[in-house]
Amino acid sequence: MLEEFEGTVLGHRDGHGFVQRDDGSADIYLPPNEMRAVLHRDRVRAKVVRTDNRGRPEGKVLEIIERPKQPIIGRLLQESGVWLVAPEDKRYGQDIIIPKTATGPAKPGQVVVVDLTEPPSLYGQPVGRITEVLGEVDDPGMEIEIAVRKYGVPHEFSQACLTQAKALPDQVKEVTALLEIVKHDPAEVQKWFAKAGVENFSEMSGEQIAKCIDFLKKKLAPTS
Repeated sequence: MLEEFEGTVLGHRDGHGFVQRDDGSADIYLPPNEMRAVLHRDRVRAKVVRTDNRGRPEGKVLEIIERPKQPIIGRLLQESGVWLVAPEDKRYGQDIIIPKTATGPAKPGQVVVVDLTEPPSLYGQPVGRITEVLGEVDDPGMEIEIAVRKYGVPHEFSQACLTQAKALPDQVKEVTALLEIVKHDPAEVQKWFAKAGVENFSEMSGEQIAKCIDFLKKKLAPTS
């Protein structure tokens, strides 16, 4: 039962997790105490130490091989004088402590982006600093702002794209920006033009562009 293996940690909102093995074998269960020192998506070396009361192989993390440099998105809260960010993705399982000097211009309740400065441990929560303020949780388009960062989608546009957008109506600006984010197949875009009998978005009707925008937003929307 002491087999060692490598894989990726998959957190669960209830506090436990699993290691998705690189060799394709069945996932290994990690109890909540093992999840204290790791984060969702960490790459680890682990071993099977026992079978739990549900018959699942239970693992122990031996080493964190790689911690992806990924921003964590969540809401800034203040509880009993302590600043923390509650991750939007509940698979992270732990709130992130934010020193007062690392909150920047963010206000309580706002959605923010956090970079970790100290990893979690068996006896301590992770610590981070706020690098970006996305806005209020109910701001228009907030789901898109969260999704593009959560899934690592590029969200900074090229100067050429920005220059072109300045001369376009609002709907065309939006669809142009979404196309760059999603990296949609240009051949598919040409099919849209052919179906609408136009050569570019500026020749489409408002209803036609709205359908394109809705399609692209659905590709970015979180699935969980």
